[in-house]
Amino acid sequence: VLRGAADARGSDEAASVAGRPLWIAGGLTDTNVADAIRAFAPELIDASSGLEREPGRKDHARMRRFIDAVRAAERGDDGRQGV
Repeated sequence: VLRGAADARGSDEAASVAGRPLWIAGGLTDTNVADAIRAFAPELIDASSGLEREPGRKDHARMRRFIDAVRAAERGDDGRQGV
């Protein structure tokens, strides 16, 4: 598990787990999840507070954008339309 992946600047920690399944948790939001997926190609991502409107209440629009960003990263595009 690579914690705080959204703030991981280098690849040293990710390289230390090369060849093993990687899970990313901590700091993931709809604005950075695609970059994390492209950088680390994780098997699993975990998001919670980064998708909240306020503590304990999920923001449905943010969740939709998060899912769209994950799908775009899996397809290999940046998710922008009309570009």
